Amino acid sequence: MIDFQRRQFIQRVGTLGIGTCLGLIQLDCKKSGLSVSSAQGGLNGKPGIIVPQNLKTLTSSEFRTVAEAAERILPRDEHPGAIDLGVAEYIDFALAQANEPNFKRPFMGGLQVLDRQAKSRMGAFFSELVVEKQDQLLSLWQKGASGEKRFFETLFIMTLEGAFGDPTYGGNKKGK
Repeated sequence: MIDFQRRQFIQRVGTLGIGTCLGLIQLDCKKSGLSVSSAQGGLNGKPGIIVPQNLKTLTSSEFRTVAEAAERILPRDEHPGAIDLGVAEYIDFALAQANEPNFKRPFMGGLQVLDRQAKSRMGAFFSELVVEKQDQLLSLWQKGASGEKRFFETLFIMTLEGAFGDPTYGGNKKGK
């Protein structure tokens, strides 16, 4: 689904990653009670999602949307996917620690718009859609208007950070 060219990826990681990393430097090094987010046997072959009781920024609905969208970027195969790796917990934690309103506000707004578009175009909230419809909508956002494209790029980078970064920040469960 993702068709970034290597050069574009490196440029975007450099630009967006630096801003995110600066925010992460200020993070408290404790996980603060983040819980495991994955479970086997979700609907339609998708991994199940367990919403943590102690969300810091996201609502339960937003958490599910983030988890499902991240899973489409880094799906489970013979290796753990974004849900298994705790990417949504990482994103919730990073948003709670973000001191930059130009990062948090657009991301939260993008989540709301993604769910509204899913509901109006496809009849269900993003987290309730089958994976093919989720892929279809995210593909539109990847190539869409500037706000949609920026949201997708931010989600893409945060998914990779949450999947492969230091587990101290809530993602990369068990350092997999």
